[in-house]
Amino acid sequence: MVPFMSRATHAVSLSLHFFRLPSLRTGLVWLLLLSGFWTLRAQTAYLPHLRQGTLVEHQFYCLSYVEAHEQPEWVHYRLTASMAAGQEPRSDRFRPDPQVRTGSAALEDYVGSGYDRGHLAPAADMAFDAVAMSESFYLSNMSPQAPSLNRGGWRVLEGLVRDWAREYGELYVTVGPLFSEPLGRIGPNEVTVPSAYYKAVYCPAYRQMVAFIVPNARLDRPVLSYMRTVDEVERLTGLDLYVSLPDSLEEALESTLSPLFWPAQPSARTEPVRQSPQVPARIHPPAVDRPGSSGQGSQTGRSSATPARPASTSVQCRGTTLEGQRCKRKTKDPSGYCYQHRPQLP
Repeated sequence: MVPFMSRATHAVSLSLHFFRLPSLRTGLVWLLLLSGFWTLRAQTAYLPHLRQGTLVEHQFYCLSYVEAHEQPEWVHYRLTASMAAGQEPRSDRFRPDPQVRTGSAALEDYVGSGYDRGHLAPAADMAFDAVAMSESFYLSNMSPQAPSLNRGGWRVLEGLVRDWAREYGELYVTVGPLFSEPLGRIGPNEVTVPSAYYKAVYCPAYRQMVAFIVPNARLDRPVLSYMRTVDEVERLTGLDLYVSLPDSLEEALESTLSPLFWPAQPSARTEPVRQSPQVPARIHPPAVDRPGSSGQGSQTGRSSATPARPASTSVQCRGTTLEGQRCKRKTKDPSGYCYQHRPQLP
């Protein structure tokens, strides 16, 4: 019988022998390359078109950098439920982006300017991975934001998007500045101070879109009152945000606003109207404030035109998911099926 230490030594030697095999080394290299490829592919799904900028691809987000403004016209990334639950500590390592060939904004641009280095892809959205967190502090991901916006309403909006990601499983987020009527420039590199910002969110599982346009100042109304259609963002920016979608679906989703699907408290939301497989139902948002309105509408976006559902006890949906498991959503529908699985009624 071979002594234990001899067997262990032999196993280690055998492992090292196989690792030296060219075929195994090649396989490991391919495995690493494929892992990076699939990560990047997920981040580039539904990528907007380039209007003024140059594409910069980081591992966990992409951006279109505009040298004339020393910031991106858009930043695009994928956010899942597990990503939104990340606990990676904030790094605060602000630094120039080495992948911007013309040179990104610098730290001295913001010193004494009176503006915050406002994240476009939020650090908290990147807290699922140390590399993602580090990447989020490139200055190419920053824009000069009024402190009252960056630490106030913008932060609230970022938190809402993470709540929606945890609720719906997967979102694609595109965010950027509005360069029309800029508030000025700061620093040696003359970084443009935008007059406003937009954030667009797409939920592919439920085929729903929403956008927000907020001024670069303290928000004087609740965040949900700044809700807009994606069409409005595209009209103001000249961008085509979801160019990879089929034209008919893109046009339907980008012109539709469904505030019932994007509540302030996702876990307490009202179930949205059942959507068509191709074109979403158009839900008009009379309760959402618009500029110049009285501001008295309900901020949950609940429409008085939506019929009340019969009062009953919430039960677990009887429907079956695509993975063959029982749906975990709660429903008060008398059928016992949630809005998504109602077509499974016998």
